[in-house]
Amino acid sequence: MKMTKNKLAKGFTLVELLVVIAIIAALAALSTPVVLKQQKKAAATEAVNNAKQMFILLFEFDQDKGAYPGSAGVNSTGAVSADSNAVFREFFISSAIDTEELFYCKNGLTIKPDGDIGTAGTNTEACAAGEVGFHYLMKTATASHGTSSPSGVPLVITPGDAVAPTAASPFAINPFGGRAVVLFNDGSCKSLPITAVGTAGLGALSTTAAENPLSATYPPNVIAGGAPVILPTVAAP
Repeated sequence: MKMTKNKLAKGFTLVELLVVIAIIAALAALSTPVVLKQQKKAAATEAVNNAKQMFILLFEFDQDKGAYPGSAGVNSTGAVSADSNAVFREFFISSAIDTEELFYCKNGLTIKPDGDIGTAGTNTEACAAGEVGFHYLMKTATASHGTSSPSGVPLVITPGDAVAPTAASPFAINPFGGRAVVLFNDGSCKSLPITAVGTAGLGALSTTAAENPLSATYPPNVIAGGAPVILPTVAAP
């Protein structure tokens, strides 16, 4: 009986392989911007949800202390909070919460919380450097808002300049794709567009001064005593 050899299948030539690689690379390049945009949108949505939960903490804190954290009269330390991290740490000291995840957001300016909140009553490890992604807004340099403040005043913002946020250009533009998250005193949380202003990569809300909740001319802020004071977070690592 005569034996026959099966004909071996022809493999890819080097040129064909290069063409396939080029096609895959082109498709990846086209899809990357879409993927990144969706990631930023998802991060902003998560920040909105976290901010809304923060309002519940703020409301409950006010019911117990008579105002939101930040001012000397309500803080456990008896002193005004120097930064946003210290403000949010008050929730741990008052046993209102035991997880740092709420104060973290994927804005590229912070690190994932390590879960260490320190010893109950002082909680010095809670909301440590780099673990907070939100900036807290005070009524004045020494006074915090409360439930009696106008409903339209802003309380929490992100993504902010991690070092020295100002009312003129408090936001980092890129993390959420040119949008900012702002929590208001009525419990609403809005995603608002940002316009580049001042230092590269930073910007302000895309609105007139009269309609900008971070401006001294915004009606609720005039009633509350002027433009909000934005506390810095501890410098990001």
